[in-house]
Amino acid sequence: MKKIFTGVLLVLLIASFAACDFKGEEEGAPEPATANTMENTTIEEGYSVTEATSHIALPVYQPGSVNLKPKGYWEEEFDLPYEVEYRICYYSLPGWVEDLGNAIDPGAGDFATNEIAEKRDPNGPSEMTIVTYLKRVPIPKDVFEAELKKYIEIEKEIALLIGDDPADEFHELPNADIIYTFDNDIINEYYRRA
Repeated sequence: MKKIFTGVLLVLLIASFAACDFKGEEEGAPEPATANTMENTTIEEGYSVTEATSHIALPVYQPGSVNLKPKGYWEEEFDLPYEVEYRICYYSLPGWVEDLGNAIDPGAGDFATNEIAEKRDPNGPSEMTIVTYLKRVPIPKDVFEAELKKYIEIEKEIALLIGDDPADEFHELPNADIIYTFDNDIINEYYRRA
């Protein structure tokens, strides 16, 4: 009975998340103040990506703040042909990010997801998967952060429901301040397994 209740509760949580409005800001709502200044940069094939240019102090990953799986776990779990150098968040593209992309540009999110899969290097990705996606589907940082904020509590509840520690590597969520630097050196350093 307990397993059925847990399963039903998990389905309800996921269903309530799926019903969230992915349109971003309400019409007429003032834009939140940020320390960042945003500028559009044109990249290959005419796509546009919003880069954050700021002078704010970026967060620094604290070793031990995420419970890492043992070396070789992810390679075996997903039958990867390369060694995992970064925490698993680096390699994943959460469904809620794809949903945001499709809300901004219907169909573009699916196209970008397929494009990422087709270009996957057998030696491992050359940059964080979410960054690759954002270069194709430019989700504004404030919209990304608003959705991330909703998802933080949902992910924590899911972890607890299935008996995991929310600090486990599998449940780590992306860090918008790091990602929106679009600087692979900063991103790689932050997500490196330590």
